[in-house]
Amino acid sequence: MTHAEGFDGTNYQYWKLGGVWDNITKQDDMDSTKTGLDGHTPLPSNKAQTLLITDYIQNRLSGNTIRTNYTYTITATYGGKTATITGINPDETWLRQDPNIPVKTIKCNIDTGTCAFVSPETGSSSGVIRDANNAPLSGVTVTAGAVSSQTDNAGAYLLANVATGVQQVTAAKQGYVTQTKQVNVVKDSTVILDFILSVAIAPKITSYLPSNLTPSQDEGTTNTSM
Repeated sequence: MTHAEGFDGTNYQYWKLGGVWDNITKQDDMDSTKTGLDGHTPLPSNKAQTLLITDYIQNRLSGNTIRTNYTYTITATYGGKTATITGINPDETWLRQDPNIPVKTIKCNIDTGTCAFVSPETGSSSGVIRDANNAPLSGVTVTAGAVSSQTDNAGAYLLANVATGVQQVTAAKQGYVTQTKQVNVVKDSTVILDFILSVAIAPKITSYLPSNLTPSQDEGTTNTSM
C-alpha cells in the first residue's frame, strides 16, 4: 500500500489519522499472517488477516515535515523450512486501484529458500453483446473488477489485463436489465463471454377503486342550498 495523496479508510482500516490531515500513525499490532488454500496471502476483504506494506509516513508537526521511509524483509515459513527476501522498498507503483487485485506479487519457494518478484498473472475476456432480437448493442459498459470497456457498433468488447481466476463480469446499459456472469480467466488466454440483454420494463401503476364507489360518486360530500 502506498500512502501519498489521501487516505483509504474503507479498504484499509488498520490505520488512523492524527490531528493533522497527513499525520498518520502506523499500527504495528500485526506483522504476520497465513496463506490460504491457493498459497496467497489474504486480500483486504479479509480484514482480520490483512497485512499492510507502507511506502512512507510523512508527518507535519509544528511546521516541520518529517518523512519516514520503510523497507522490508519478507519471510515465508512452512514445515520447518524458510524462504526470505530482503530490501523490499515499496513505492507508488504498489498502490492497488482495486484493493482485491494485486499489482505486485512475490513468489517464495520453500524448498530452495528463495523469493522473487513475479509478474501479475492476467488474461482477457471478449465477446459480443446483443439484444433479445439478436441485434448488436453498442455503448454497453462491461466491467470485471477494476477493468472496464465499452462495446463498439458491432456489440463487441475486450477486457484486457484481467486478473486470473474466477471473475464476475457485468454488462450494463441504460434502458436494459444489467446482467452479471461468472468466468474463469486463464493466464495469457482470452475467454469468450457473450451476453443477451433484455429491455428494462417500467413497473405498471395500478389504481384501486373500492367496489361500492363509482367514479361519479363523491362520498362524504353534502351540497346545501341557502
